Amino acid sequence: MYFDRLGRKTWLQIGTVGMFFALIGIAMLLRHAESHPGDAANNAIVIFPYVFYTFFNMSWSSGSWIYAAEIFPISLRAKGSALCTASLWVSNFIVAQTTPPIASAIGWGLYILLAMFCVIAFIFVRYALIETRGRTLEEMSQIFGLEDVGGKRADGDAECNELLRSSIDSVRDDDQE
Repeated sequence: MYFDRLGRKTWLQIGTVGMFFALIGIAMLLRHAESHPGDAANNAIVIFPYVFYTFFNMSWSSGSWIYAAEIFPISLRAKGSALCTASLWVSNFIVAQTTPPIASAIGWGLYILLAMFCVIAFIFVRYALIETRGRTLEEMSQIFGLEDVGGKRADGDAECNELLRSSIDSVRDDDQE
């Protein structure tokens, strides 16, 4: 898989830079089209959404799902994936509802605004995300502080497991009597 060659962070950064330049290209050509409505150069705007989709699909489209699946330990993976999915759908809804009125209000400035979100995303990926390429789930649990080096759960699961064992043992003792 191509994500394993360069790493998740690298692909997300490449995708973000590509999306940034595609959005700037759209904004520049829309601005040009306002002052030069019949210019043949305006037809070049058709290329930039394809550039955006290409960079998005090779990075964020699949990379965000891969990254989310790798950062959660097995015990939290289902809940973590559900949270990631819910946040994606809520974000998509917000973008779908706010983009038309913003585009009506500021025109080509919308694409500058979206490009600024790409800058924020790049900074977030660069400085906040941890590279997961080549790391085991156990290593990821240690990195995020969900498991100590001895393998015991740092979040109280050890105590829960001990209580569960003792209750199972008491049930067995009751069954043997």
